[in-house]
Amino acid sequence: MTEKYFDKNTLIEDVKKDPVFGDYGRLIFPVDTGYMGGDTLGNLSLTWYSNIDPDKTVEIANYMKSHAEQGGVIFYDIYSDEEKASDPDKEDTGLFFFKGKPGERFAICNAGGGFAYVGAMHDSFPHALELSKMGYNAFALIYRPGAQTACEDLARAISFIFDHADELEVNTDCYSLWGGSAGARMAAYLGTYGPAGFGGGDYPQPGTVVMQYTGHNEYAETDPPTYACCGTNDGIANWRTMKQRLEAMSAVGIPTEFHSYEGLRHGFGLGTGTVAEGWINDAAAFWEAQMTDKIMTMDVLRDGTSVDTVYTPDDFPSEYYYGSGTVNGWTREYMLKRMPEPKDNETVLNTAADPTKFQALYLWEEGNAPAITKVTERMTGYFDPWDFRPYVTAIPMRDGVTPKGAVLLMAGGAYQFRGNYTDALTTAAALREYGFQTFVVDYRLHPYNQEEGALDVARAVRFVRKNADIYGIDPDDIAVMGFSAGAIQAGEFLMHYDEDVLPSALDPSYVPDELDEIPAHASADGMIYGFYGRLSVGNMDKNWLSEGNLPPTFYVYGTEDPFYRQFNQQYQVIKDMGIPVSRIVLDGWPHGFGSDGGWVKDYADWLESVFSAN
Repeated sequence: MTEKYFDKNTLIEDVKKDPVFGDYGRLIFPVDTGYMGGDTLGNLSLTWYSNIDPDKTVEIANYMKSHAEQGGVIFYDIYSDEEKASDPDKEDTGLFFFKGKPGERFAICNAGGGFAYVGAMHDSFPHALELSKMGYNAFALIYRPGAQTACEDLARAISFIFDHADELEVNTDCYSLWGGSAGARMAAYLGTYGPAGFGGGDYPQPGTVVMQYTGHNEYAETDPPTYACCGTNDGIANWRTMKQRLEAMSAVGIPTEFHSYEGLRHGFGLGTGTVAEGWINDAAAFWEAQMTDKIMTMDVLRDGTSVDTVYTPDDFPSEYYYGSGTVNGWTREYMLKRMPEPKDNETVLNTAADPTKFQALYLWEEGNAPAITKVTERMTGYFDPWDFRPYVTAIPMRDGVTPKGAVLLMAGGAYQFRGNYTDALTTAAALREYGFQTFVVDYRLHPYNQEEGALDVARAVRFVRKNADIYGIDPDDIAVMGFSAGAIQAGEFLMHYDEDVLPSALDPSYVPDELDEIPAHASADGMIYGFYGRLSVGNMDKNWLSEGNLPPTFYVYGTEDPFYRQFNQQYQVIKDMGIPVSRIVLDGWPHGFGSDGGWVKDYADWLESVFSAN
């Protein structure tokens, strides 16, 4: 809790000279004379600013004193003593820190002041304080007035935070720059050119720029997502200029959001008590939306290649040999070949997971597999024998490799067969080379339905999550993926049988066991020449798809696939729903190419970005 040391009648000089602040107390208010009026916290005024909130001024002063008195570091120098001695103007710079949750992302707030002074008490401290209340680690920069020097100081501040991220306990992914008036120009310039463009380190541009009331109209097609707002009665920054800039940025594909507030003048800050009150929540939500965008996005039409297609690895046992993995090496024998079944009665429940070897385990205990289809020994002519038991095969990692996550794969075959040696096993071998623990699921085919097969997928996911520590993965870093009918099977699982849905939802006679206590949660999906829906028919109903709360999804298919138009249509529907989605389309390729075509490395990179976002 912040102690109440100051009130509206406290003299500004008393705050600046409070011993707890040391030398940096003088930087809490403008050091450049002639731009500040009033002698108390309650009657502070700043040139070019309106709607200064005395209560917020008092709150900020008390926050700073309270945290400093309790031993918290609230101010950081960004230049060394030697640099300050060489350039005395650098004495009047630094970062005020409003700490949020350890490990959360950071923002730098930059006050305006016409590049003549820094109006932090109204134009950056309040923003930083509110962001810290949301959990973000927020900094407010005190910079040298002047467009060039201000940007140099901001570049140095970004570099300082990156260089001391562990000490500061901040996440540097998708950081944001905020600014009002001149401070907004600074944020925009660093957004365009990055820290290196103004003498800082070779660090990434911000993930989001938030701008208030500035006439800045320059932009580049590589600019970060930008949020902007302004009052319609602003005599310094024309709101139409800001809107036109964002419209132009949006036209080249940059995410933007703009708000104008009727009647507001320049410099309204947080806008407390005005029509703009709460705008910072909208801006924070916009920033948060871009955090999702740190999941890699890809939308590529290209020629396929077999250059990186993985030949059967040298440590695969002979019974898992699949040849070259390329389409031109496929044979009918490979397409219809069965994976080795579990030994004896080894199941996911009665056998310990062993990540050092190929391990096949039945998914259900004998006599307790949920089903609504009755299969008898008289039913012949199917790919599987009548007493088939679905199972999962764990494929060991290369020695010394730390897994980045796990992927469960379901082969295609129109529910008539499972093409493991052309689809799933070949791709599992390739993903293993990129650092993923892989599992092939032999799910139930016809005469069973896709709901029963979906329960097989859910059971396999539960098994992997239960043994996440053994497999060296985070239990939330698990993806499902499928090929053709296998993709439909993965989709059925995600739509209706993931998370806490029990097998008894389909088969009331099923007896739950301890594995059912684990949520069947998958964080990503790979649709390889497949879609959400049923065999041959993709579902394009947004209302239906929204019921599944679907995870980020990656599509791969060829232009000569008979379902090409359906793939295109569902991809767009999923994208329009706001679900992170990517795709690779192979020009001239037909349906069914397994791991061939040169797409697996991109999928692996995408998966890594999804898991990093968890």
